[in-house]
Amino acid sequence: MVSLLGKNDSKPFSAPRMGSGEEECNDFEKAVMNAIKNRGYLVSGQVGVGGVLGCIVRPKGSPSVVVRELGPRNLDEIPPSELTAVARKVLSEPIKPDEKSFRAILDFYGLTRLTAHGRELLGEILSRLCVLH
Repeated sequence: MVSLLGKNDSKPFSAPRMGSGEEECNDFEKAVMNAIKNRGYLVSGQVGVGGVLGCIVRPKGSPSVVVRELGPRNLDEIPPSELTAVARKVLSEPIKPDEKSFRAILDFYGLTRLTAHGRELLGEILSRLCVLH
């Protein structure tokens, strides 16, 4: 895990889900805090997610949000900031938290199944966007 925070790592990352082992979490938190303090990394929290595991750590000067391919992630593993960026990219104004919008975001990632949890997650993100506009 520490290798993700090495000096030559130029890509932001979202902390992966960890096991319930307290020792694993402590080591990871120490590595993140060391990167922030000593290696010029920035940290930003994600709305609705707490602790170090809910943070995005990135090198100074890198984009605050990087839209990536879905890869092995599930919808709920995509940072809210990335889903917000995708919504702004694929949806036209005014942005509405509706079925059409949810489907457009899923389509961007190559997903077809919209679960109740996915609907709730995307609804919260798009509702925040509606308030901002």
